[in-house]
Amino acid sequence: MHPLLSTPKRCATLLAISNILWFSIIPAQIFYFSRKLTAGAFPENSDSIGIPIMESVVSAIILSPVLNVFWLLLSRRYPGSVSLALKVKCKWYIQIISALLTTSAIFLAYIAILGALDGELEMAAVVISWCYLAFSYRAVFLASHKLPHATSV
Repeated sequence: MHPLLSTPKRCATLLAISNILWFSIIPAQIFYFSRKLTAGAFPENSDSIGIPIMESVVSAIILSPVLNVFWLLLSRRYPGSVSLALKVKCKWYIQIISALLTTSAIFLAYIAILGALDGELEMAAVVISWCYLAFSYRAVFLASHKLPHATSV
């Protein structure tokens, strides 16, 4: 199984990757606004680019505990490394959570494509990496709640 198409072996590794990818929004914002400032996209007498950057820092810090609780709940019974394309038989409410995580990954990919088309490549790279997180937590959650006769696609 290809390592990029599966989850890490340990839950702590996935949580660490999740936090690194979550907080990567901060350097992406710094690079994005610095590039725009250098290109002359902002008027000379305008407010500092520090305002939107600090907004991202504060938002990332405030949302981090909420996301970590959510990630811990999804990975309570961490099964080890599983394929991101895992397909299992499970109860209907588990399938709903799986569908929500898949939908969020598709939405994130859409946002990344729009960002890339608008020239926000730094932001697009960060957002596309969050798709991996959505698919990883979906696979972990499904694997930990599978019924007999699970299959891997």
